[in-house]
Amino acid sequence: MTAFLRSSQPAPDWLASALPELTQKGCCGYESFVQAALYHPEHGYYQKDITRVGRTRDHDFATATSAGPLFGRLVRFAAATLARQAGLDPSELTLVEVGAESARGVFEGNPGPFAAVETRRLGDPLTLPPRAVVFSNELFDAQPFQRFHKSGDGWREIRLRLDGEGHLAETLGDITRGLPDDVPEGWMLDWPTGAENLLTHLARQPWSGLFIAFDYGKNWDDFLNETPQGSARAYRRQTQHNRLLDDPGEQDLTCHVAWDRLGNILRANNFATPTLRRQESFFLHHARAAVAAVFQDHPDPLSPERRALATLLHPAHFGSLFQVLHAARSF
Repeated sequence: MTAFLRSSQPAPDWLASALPELTQKGCCGYESFVQAALYHPEHGYYQKDITRVGRTRDHDFATATSAGPLFGRLVRFAAATLARQAGLDPSELTLVEVGAESARGVFEGNPGPFAAVETRRLGDPLTLPPRAVVFSNELFDAQPFQRFHKSGDGWREIRLRLDGEGHLAETLGDITRGLPDDVPEGWMLDWPTGAENLLTHLARQPWSGLFIAFDYGKNWDDFLNETPQGSARAYRRQTQHNRLLDDPGEQDLTCHVAWDRLGNILRANNFATPTLRRQESFFLHHARAAVAAVFQDHPDPLSPERRALATLLHPAHFGSLFQVLHAARSF
């Protein structure tokens, strides 16, 4: 039986003002809640001037950037390789990191063979130059999502209300049409709608070049066959949990992306043959010379560079945890 969530503390005052639906209509959707919790101009998790990414208990989670500058060097090398394979000249492309954690981003201002490097921080306007490599690392999983529950009478959206004590609590909304019926009762579905909306916004802009997204996700059928409790999670102080409604603005909220649906968006916007690889495979296919240089320049397997490389490539670390979706487009 599904246990619906209730926050452990009353909702903060700012959240109620950010979500007028809660007071005016009595409930709101998860999309609105996650958007406020992550991107509210003052209280949103990703809008605060804090250090989120790292390996200590002072950080909330680790990602590929935690391995140091090697990640940016490998991405830059792979992007140049893919650009040339697509018949594009890297020297004519601007390397744009979307969703950068810092002002300098993973490329640290070094364009390498590209014309320039630009960063778009989370919350920045996402306008793109006309010829670009658009790169992101764990951007699409950090977008709003909807939640659904398979009840006896069909799929119902999970919405949020304030109970009598001011706590956020999940409640079932109206029947939702269009989702598969052959899913067991009690199944949870976290639909990464925000990721799809974001990619649609990026892909519809009139730029040509290369799209590269590092993230974690599943194909759509996997959501309906492998995740009975949904895929939405919260991260705080290196701990993953499902208390999504606790401490809005103080913890990361994340949801697996649906890779095949993102690929379809790219195809619909004239990107050629979107390709998905595990992070390990992506670097070994497209940055092999840069990987070999690490072994050549740092023969000691315990050197910081070799350890960083192992973190990025080994299946027990980030090598299989993250996947990479890439595609090229020219006008």
